[in-house]
Amino acid sequence: MSLRVAGWFVATLPVLALAAGDQLQRAVDNGVAVEFASAPVQPRDGDPLTIAFTIRDAATEAPIAGVRPAAWIERRAGEQPASGRDCTRRAATLLGGSLTTRPVADLNEYYVLALNDDASINVVDPRFGFGGSQLLAMIALESRGEDWVLSRDGSTLFVSMPSAGSVAAADTVSWKVRRNIAAGSHPGRLALQPDGARLWVLSDDAVRAIDPRSLDVVATIAAPGASALTVTSDSRFVVVADASSLIVADARENGSRARVPLDFAPRTLAFSAGAQLAYAGDAATGAVAAVDVTSRAVVAHLDAEPGFTQLRFAPAGRYGFLPNPAKNIVQVFDTATNRIVRSAEVSDGPDQVTFSDRLAYIRRRGSDTILMMPLDQLTNETASVSLADFTGGEHAMGAGRSSALADSIVGAPDGLAVLVANPGDRAIYYYKEGMAAPMGGFNNYSREPRAVLVIDRSLREHPGGVYATTATIDEAGRYEVVFLLDSPRVVSCFSLDVAARPETLAKRAPEITVAPLGFPRSVKAGVTTQLQFRLSDAGTERPLVADDVEVLAMLAPGIWQQRTTARVVDRGVYEVSVSPPSEGIYYLWVTSSSARLPLNNRQFLTLRVE
Repeated sequence: MSLRVAGWFVATLPVLALAAGDQLQRAVDNGVAVEFASAPVQPRDGDPLTIAFTIRDAATEAPIAGVRPAAWIERRAGEQPASGRDCTRRAATLLGGSLTTRPVADLNEYYVLALNDDASINVVDPRFGFGGSQLLAMIALESRGEDWVLSRDGSTLFVSMPSAGSVAAADTVSWKVRRNIAAGSHPGRLALQPDGARLWVLSDDAVRAIDPRSLDVVATIAAPGASALTVTSDSRFVVVADASSLIVADARENGSRARVPLDFAPRTLAFSAGAQLAYAGDAATGAVAAVDVTSRAVVAHLDAEPGFTQLRFAPAGRYGFLPNPAKNIVQVFDTATNRIVRSAEVSDGPDQVTFSDRLAYIRRRGSDTILMMPLDQLTNETASVSLADFTGGEHAMGAGRSSALADSIVGAPDGLAVLVANPGDRAIYYYKEGMAAPMGGFNNYSREPRAVLVIDRSLREHPGGVYATTATIDEAGRYEVVFLLDSPRVVSCFSLDVAARPETLAKRAPEITVAPLGFPRSVKAGVTTQLQFRLSDAGTERPLVADDVEVLAMLAPGIWQQRTTARVVDRGVYEVSVSPPSEGIYYLWVTSSSARLPLNNRQFLTLRVE
């Protein structure tokens, strides 16, 4: 059995609210009300399924925002989901995690991707490894990747491949390339519209728009020699820097285009959401121009030091950063005044800057140390800039054989933390803000990680206290969804039934039903107990007779096991003796080669021991 978490949902949220109706399940614990719903109302195997929790104050019904719930999907043992102590035990077991307690689906997952120095991408599960290996998959490319971006729903990863002249569209469930899209000569920089409608690709001869759903090229803007592009925050315009001007084009198909002349050759370009202006920079002269894309006019000029490699905006878009390895400085300008307000001396060639909500992370080519600049310092222009640091490995960040356009430092989804790709170390490190050093890391399997990317499959917050993600369940059956909120402590289990598609039923071989006969509600630990069950054909309900029936009893999470041969009591009826040593929930798998019941069959019985 397998389950694929297909990415987070965006567009299905209104549908979910309309479809929930009497399918809504509600639980109250510790003063918190949790409502669970899924869409579609009657999911089928293989269908995308939205999983959503609405978290409210039980007394006031006010939505609770800013929390980080966890959830898992498991096979349901009985007609109803676990409750009370049983549900709490399941949550505790799942939270601990082990090979024997892997859920059907972990709705808290994220994956780390490394853009390698060869034509490949490593996909790593940073929290769980099989046999000591955390490598989940490897995506094979036509040639070495240069830049990448995720589709808005997270289902497709786009990777530019300059040498191949194409953009790879890789599925983030199967980790296979769905299509290689021809994108002109040496495609490099990628930019996805904020609304997700189009992916823009910068090549030597033109800028092309790709429809992320159909994967077709739907528009082309001729721009020979173009060096940079960006998209406005409202997705209305795409802006392209060519030899001596900016091309401002309507992002819609066959939209209008205009050219804004500049008195320098722009090589860097970024859009400030705060100022609603496009900023173009020339590293050769240090010139920076602010352009109003609506009026197609230059509205301000700045004079920075020549040699900067990037033009990046901090969250909210007010402050622009210019890392400059040639002059060993990082300059910061304020879009409110269009002035340079900070010029921090940074040794060893600062060449990249990325951001969390609170910090600017500065990478340096000649050092293994990452510098951090608190963003709240920027509001006080008279105060000096203080920089903290942490070690990002053993080798200098620029020690790899080649760099990439994509970032080598990105935010982690589980709080104030970042992931750092160190090519020389052939490793990726995890750093938590406030720590003196990385908390850990993992090797990149003998390949140099030139860039790093996170695919977040966890529950994501939406307005109104809603936390949701999507999944695709590959097998029909009865499931339960285990919900956990750490503070305040809330644990609940909800039922989820997945029906089989008609084509699935047509292909399915006859199944065997394992049914308990008079199982006690609970038994005492240390006492031998006789348990009876019936085997029958699921289609005809005829009793099934076999002489090789065994029962494997296991105490969750796999810390005690007992295998026993079952005794035939009657036609299709069997009995087994079990001696559970301690309290807990025990799972009993019935196996039989002649009855087509392997050890990993999906039917099992449960026994509560007190």
